Amino acid sequence: MNILTRSALIFVCSSLLSFAQTTSSLTGTTSDASGGLASGVKVTIVNQETQLTRESVSTEAGAFNLAPLPPGPYVVRVEKEGFRPIRQEVRLEVNQAARLDFKLELGSVTETVEVSAATPLLESESSSIGQVIENKQITELPLNGRNFVQLATLGPGVSGAGFGAAGTIMSGSR
Repeated sequence: MNILTRSALIFVCSSLLSFAQTTSSLTGTTSDASGGLASGVKVTIVNQETQLTRESVSTEAGAFNLAPLPPGPYVVRVEKEGFRPIRQEVRLEVNQAARLDFKLELGSVTETVEVSAATPLLESESSSIGQVIENKQITELPLNGRNFVQLATLGPGVSGAGFGAAGTIMSGSR
């Protein structure tokens, strides 16, 4: 195999692998206590496992966008001078376009508002629905013959008939 053929093969294989990568994103808005949109707000997200850090500054419309992000647990920190910093933990799943809106409260820089109750992540950016099957479910659920297709029936809008992928119906289509 000559060098040109080998280089072409490596290029094709690496481009196929890039399609298999999945990421998540986090978007939202920042507003003040009166409901007015807050611009120039620094939004920082830190992956708790890898310490990957991304930052964004909200636009004049109060919007921010952090993408692409690998799935995992994150801590989101929202800060602007004259307002209390906000810290919230969130878990991003595969291909999730999560949305979090923050309401800033007046206060000194030494005060921090920590949101401990997890708010549901509204995915208003797309009409797709999905579900992540955790490893615990895979190992503990009784599957007939360990057939992975049966795990698909755990997702929303999925019904299964038979033991193969041909019998699985997702959102009205096979």
